[in-house]
Amino acid sequence: MKIICFSEEYDSELMWSHYAENHKGFLITYEKEDIENGTIYSKDKNINKKIKLSKVQYTNKQVDMTESIHDYLLKYCLPSNLDVSNLPEIPNRLLTDMATTKSESWKYEKEWRLIPRIIDISQENPISYVEIKPKAIIAGTQCTNEDKKALVNIAKGKKIPFYEMQISSGIQYSLEIKRIY
Repeated sequence: MKIICFSEEYDSELMWSHYAENHKGFLITYEKEDIENGTIYSKDKNINKKIKLSKVQYTNKQVDMTESIHDYLLKYCLPSNLDVSNLPEIPNRLLTDMATTKSESWKYEKEWRLIPRIIDISQENPISYVEIKPKAIIAGTQCTNEDKKALVNIAKGKKIPFYEMQISSGIQYSLEIKRIY
């Protein structure tokens, strides 16, 4: 299953450390409404509207798929002389819960996920491209000058703002954003 992940935060030190190679990378900002209304294309370039933006649920209890996976394996993966035709399919609600649930320790991410409306684990998700115009590009505090230059050129070409994160000059650990273009 293909999932595209988003966060409500752009200035989280942990997020920059985990997902942007210790602040060397960059992030792209979007408006939630633009994501929800983006044009989605499948591999064959057909337009597809079979995705949804879902807020991640944080809990200390894992989604229990034991019985459903057992039945799926019996029905589709393991050779058997048993009649498995009456075994139920994995409910879409359970697959959606699995795709949108994380441990509470990740709650600081404030994550949203773009996932298929109907999840079919027997085949690859057909969604290959979502056309959404970014609202801005933000470079990390450790992004190289060469990478920043390339990102500024992209931002200028797309007519979107370019920012860079900076370590706060105050006494408190924090990140500040500075507009470059």
